[in-house]
Amino acid sequence: MPPAKTDQLDLWAESGLDGDVQVMVDFLLPTGIYIQMEVPRESTIQHIKLLLWKEAQTYPLFSLLGEMESHMFECVNQAAVHEELEDETRRLCDVRPFRPVLKLITRNCGRAERLLDSKIGVLIGKGDT
Repeated sequence: MPPAKTDQLDLWAESGLDGDVQVMVDFLLPTGIYIQMEVPRESTIQHIKLLLWKEAQTYPLFSLLGEMESHMFECVNQAAVHEELEDETRRLCDVRPFRPVLKLITRNCGRAERLLDSKIGVLIGKGDT
């Protein structure tokens, strides 16, 4: 694999003066559809999911997705670990995925317990570099 560009590594460290920095994110849907969109890097995961949902309505197989609340994002974080983004109040720039790629997955049962585990992991710095 070729070495990463240094400007991509600093993608999440950049701080825009106007707070309106847009990031090109690749979204992978469970239906096999790939969507690329620009989203504000300061947006919450919940807001990004809403933007994706509106865009996905124009793509084939949208009806197979079901309810928006039954899905969550997964990414590969800076520590090269798959991280399920259960806490949708976190901002994209705080999640800091290794690459701006988010995979939409179906939620499993036990959501309350997983949300608590996710919040505890964020508090103790689990998975951060």
